[in-house]
Amino acid sequence: MDDPAAFSQPWTAEYPFYATNEPIYEYACHEGNYALPGILAGAREGEKMKD
Repeated sequence: MDDPAAFSQPWTAEYPFYATNEPIYEYACHEGNYALPGILAGAREGEKMKD
């Protein structure tokens, strides 16, 4: 990030992602994301049926 109006010096950031064989559920962080609890609840019910 290089914005002299906002920061005294340039900086960088890094976020590690780790490989997995498990399902990945997207979660978008915003106020309008009301569907996620229902999506995950449906996934949990689907997992119960597999047992």
